[in-house]
Amino acid sequence: MDIEQFFAQSEGKWFSQRTDYQLATQQADNGKAELTVTCLSATEPSVVQLAERAGIAADQVGGGLQTSWDTSQDWQQPQQLGSALLVVVPTGDRAGTLLRSVGTEFAQGHYAINADASLTLSVISDGCHMEERLWFASENLRLRTSTVKRGESFKRVAFYSEIRRLPPSA
Repeated sequence: MDIEQFFAQSEGKWFSQRTDYQLATQQADNGKAELTVTCLSATEPSVVQLAERAGIAADQVGGGLQTSWDTSQDWQQPQQLGSALLVVVPTGDRAGTLLRSVGTEFAQGHYAINADASLTLSVISDGCHMEERLWFASENLRLRTSTVKRGESFKRVAFYSEIRRLPPSA
């Protein structure tokens, strides 16, 4: 599997459930969200703009992924709406540079497709090392783990299960 195939498999609407642990305060939290994941071509204006912001020529970009979320169905939490743009710049068949934009926040890191077909995203921003691993348990079930470290100490860990929303049967 390459990054374009992973992105294509991720496209669609997903129901996401999250369990989050803040290790410093020893508090756990959980939440639900609707995710919409859209593949973007390397020529999409938002993809080109993010590459230019990082000083990377548009012809080096492999494509992008737009993810938006809406937590309105989680009546236990206040509603949050947001989106993130990921842009990949391949440096090999299974790895490369990752550009990430969330709101006005920009970060650069690396991605790798592992031998088990999972995707690892790694970004260092504001002194924190954030790593996310995504994989498919089946075609319509995607799993994610996320860790945030500052120095050698873990600050936050999270687990997500995401179920693809399928259109109603005719």
